[in-house]
Amino acid sequence: MTSPAPPPSPPNTTTTTTTESPNTNALAEKQLKFKTLLARKASSTQANHQAVIAEHRRLKLDNSLLSRLERKKADAEQKLAKQDAEEAGEEYERKRAWDWTIEESLKWDERRGQKSENRDKAGFAGTMVPCFVFCVVLCCWGVVFTCCGCCVLCLMR
Repeated sequence: MTSPAPPPSPPNTTTTTTTESPNTNALAEKQLKFKTLLARKASSTQANHQAVIAEHRRLKLDNSLLSRLERKKADAEQKLAKQDAEEAGEEYERKRAWDWTIEESLKWDERRGQKSENRDKAGFAGTMVPCFVFCVVLCCWGVVFTCCGCCVLCLMR
């Protein structure tokens, strides 16, 4: 007859050393790096989502409406500053002039002067310009009278 099977051996009760093998240490480092990358991915995804929502809101707004609101805001701020200056007994224009230097003010005055000169020199409607169609024909034929008195050629006669 056969002998009974030997009893199972007891589990190994020897203590292990506290030093880990290089493989488990590298694995733990990789797991830590993976967790940090996952956290970074989650934060960048959330930031990107918020940016997309903000851009969508910005695109939904009408640019002309925004500019109109900005103008109204600037106008209201100016009126409020003017009212505050009057209540304090100060001159508003003088207080506003403190925002610019002398050089900036002189440059601005020069630009305004140049613009007014250019506007005066411009040859727009209402200025003396020859109406060549009618006056040139009359001048070539030697007619003495003027066509309408509105152009340079007619006034030179």
